[in-house]
Amino acid sequence: MIKEILQKEEERETEKKVLVIDSESQFCASLVEYLKENDFAAKAALDGFEAGLKTREFRPSIIIVDIMHSGVKGIEVCKSLKSRQDTSAIKIIAMSRDLHYTESEVLGSGADMFFIKPVDFGMILKTCNDFIAATEPKWHNRGASFESAVMSQIGPHSLRSNGKSFLQLNPAPYFRKIPFFRAEEVWYKLIVS
Repeated sequence: MIKEILQKEEERETEKKVLVIDSESQFCASLVEYLKENDFAAKAALDGFEAGLKTREFRPSIIIVDIMHSGVKGIEVCKSLKSRQDTSAIKIIAMSRDLHYTESEVLGSGADMFFIKPVDFGMILKTCNDFIAATEPKWHNRGASFESAVMSQIGPHSLRSNGKSFLQLNPAPYFRKIPFFRAEEVWYKLIVS
């Protein structure tokens, strides 16, 4: 019971949520497990009704859908998700074994990426990570320098002397403004760098 509550709380907090919609249960189970092993909260839906319920309940940031899914027309799913205000920001990865639709038709329906089955799970993971990285704030992105991230949070309360940064007065109140960093790391970086 407690484990389930904690898992649901963790799923609400993460933006790395993926819903896999495919009628092939073995494929869904394998992909969901792979995504979970790589720090994503992932769930599967085997039919259209279940997909609709899980989209509302789980609120995924990414949906992976087989566009030739039995019982669900993937092209219509893409169009529907992108046309609704509450789901338009969801990134959609479409895939198909059947080449009934061209890539441009699939992308034109609202999908953000298209893969032909069999799909390399590594490519799906990379695409998911790219989508998540694109939605992170720039200063939170790992590519941003640590000092610029800190300085953007504490603003004019810093001084520079001989190329070294340090804080005026007592730094403790300013660390409360920096939710993503531990205070010791910030203080060390500002004094030592």
